[in-house]
Amino acid sequence: MLALLALLISSCVGSESTSEIGQSVTSTISTDRTVYTPTQTVTVTWTGAPGNANDFVALMPAGSPAHSPPVAWTYINGQVNGSVTFGAISTAGNYEARLYLGGGSYTILAQSSFSVVSTTVTTDKTVYTQTDTTVTVTWAMAPGNAGEYVAISVAGSPDSSTVATFLTGGATSGNHGFTKPAPGTYEARFYNSSNVVLARSANFTVVQNATISTNKALYQPIENITVTWSGATGDVHDFIAIMPAGSAANATPNQWFYLNGATSGSKTIPGVNTAGQYEARLYLHNSYTILASTSFTVTGQCTIGAAPVVSGVTSGDITIDAMSKYTNVPMTVDQTTSILFTSVAEAEPSPTYGGVMCYLHPALTNPALAAGLLCTRATAGTDTGTGVINVHWSIVSFSSGVTVQAGIANTGTTNPTTVTLNTITPSESFVVLNGIVTGGTGWGNNEFQRAQITGATSLDIRATVAGSQVAWQVVDMTGASVQRGTTSFASGDTLQNVTIGNAPSGSVPFVSYTTDNPSGIAAAALMLQSRLSNNTTLELKRGAGGAALNIAWEVVSLPFATYSGVANLSAGQASTTVTIAGISGTQSVGVCSSEGLLGPSTGSTTYAGSALDLVGEASATLTPSAGSLAIVRSSSQASATFPWTVIDFSKNCQGQ
Repeated sequence: MLALLALLISSCVGSESTSEIGQSVTSTISTDRTVYTPTQTVTVTWTGAPGNANDFVALMPAGSPAHSPPVAWTYINGQVNGSVTFGAISTAGNYEARLYLGGGSYTILAQSSFSVVSTTVTTDKTVYTQTDTTVTVTWAMAPGNAGEYVAISVAGSPDSSTVATFLTGGATSGNHGFTKPAPGTYEARFYNSSNVVLARSANFTVVQNATISTNKALYQPIENITVTWSGATGDVHDFIAIMPAGSAANATPNQWFYLNGATSGSKTIPGVNTAGQYEARLYLHNSYTILASTSFTVTGQCTIGAAPVVSGVTSGDITIDAMSKYTNVPMTVDQTTSILFTSVAEAEPSPTYGGVMCYLHPALTNPALAAGLLCTRATAGTDTGTGVINVHWSIVSFSSGVTVQAGIANTGTTNPTTVTLNTITPSESFVVLNGIVTGGTGWGNNEFQRAQITGATSLDIRATVAGSQVAWQVVDMTGASVQRGTTSFASGDTLQNVTIGNAPSGSVPFVSYTTDNPSGIAAAALMLQSRLSNNTTLELKRGAGGAALNIAWEVVSLPFATYSGVANLSAGQASTTVTIAGISGTQSVGVCSSEGLLGPSTGSTTYAGSALDLVGEASATLTPSAGSLAIVRSSSQASATFPWTVIDFSKNCQGQ
């Protein structure tokens, strides 16, 4: 600036025009605005200049001495009247445009005041919902003059249009809470005392009042929840999520679903496994903006006490190809402290080829095979390809708290078979079956096996007529609690609800049954699904009547986290993947509750096609991975329903 001032002084020396001064000409100077932002250019207009070649105009800090360094200046080249545009002034403050007489006297012929402000105005949110009552507008770096005000205006409306205003009282900064306006898109504005807009906020939206509710305020674990909503925006990506109460808007949901553009509606979803306080939240399209929320409680919390200690979970897959009888996986496992879980996918209407039994064995009892896991059927498969059997297996081993007794019962030799057990505690013991080996060309009354603990030292296993071998395990688990009983389906029955005692979170049913029909009856009548529809109801269901069923059931409340649901596969659909937030991929086991035929892997089906008893329509492998469960069947001509449970052995029954 000192160099510029020196240039200005040297340029003006000896250039004074006295004839013009003596004429008492009235000079004026003005700017195109009185208030500028730091990005606006400044246009200066003057009249009545003396006409000297070295008269000049300058932009100066307000009140500064005439000879102070200018912010900007230019000769006007003898123009009596004219205008010039200067670049924007980036520093906020008060300024003057001055018309100077040339000649180095620094005589100010005329001056005009203006200011540069970098006023800002913002709102506290970009979206306001029915939970909001006010829109808080904040301003800063205002000029500080009387008559300045902030306003809410419809976005894009003329500057003269406002919805609500508030006088700032000359405060250079502050905030004000406006009553939330009607639904729409708006902006906040800052006006000076001349009604000129100095600053605008980003647009903000007020959405219509949304509501969300649940059909109950208090639920038992896994009890279905019906969510009802209204006032959604209609965006296909508005969504509803079930969240832990008080959790952050972007926390991981228990479950969620898109509304697909529905502004109102209802949907029934699977319940929450773990007791606690929850919220159903309506979210704005793919954002974490909550439009509405409602609270509910899940009771029936399990009690964490003494629990088994898991030493490891090992999983894998076995394929018995179409021309093989068995597959053996060599391994060393302590059978007395390890539980084997299996799930099976097959597509054979003949039990000779489709029946499979899996069990752990030491080398001494099977000298031709290395110790390990053996999955076998009665006869090697055919060359048609339908004899392929896929097995997903998991072995959960414990260092304390669990004892396992296992064996193979042959109801073809002794039916029923009474197995003598080492003494167990029935109230904390349950049965896991791992499939059957049998002959014949159709599935019927000698294949389906029912198993029931009948005392501290006895296990009853039976078919309606003699004919199959079945692999069994009796698990005595510290911290588990077990309810058990029996029921039956008459030939025409398709649904039965069994009332049970309160089953806390961490509960899973295991159901086995026999049928009275010989082979040649539709799989829809043979395949039974079972699930806990709420904490006091065991639901048993099949696709069609036509066979009498004799059922033994256990509801096992485990000291581990369980997640349950129902997978519906349509005709032609061979697989599905269920999202289960938070489950471990390496420490979890997936099961279906009905286990009387192919282990804990069967549900129900509508199949009544040409193959009739094609039970593989309702049998599937269940493979957990981190956050999901894959369900795959080998035959998919008809629809099927698989009530599934995932047991996460890395967490306790409260999911911790």
